[in-house]
Amino acid sequence: MDKIESYEYGKFVHIMDIEGNKIELWEPNDVEYEKLGKSMNSKTTK
Repeated sequence: MDKIESYEYGKFVHIMDIEGNKIELWEPNDVEYEKLGKSMNSKTTK
């Protein structure tokens, strides 16, 4: 954990809080995220 993973649609990191709960942080790549949404016939908003 605590390792940043990069994909064409964004970056992710998983961390654990002090109670052992897994938390995911995501920074989307806006261009690729829009393409992904359109391919699923979804409209994305910001």
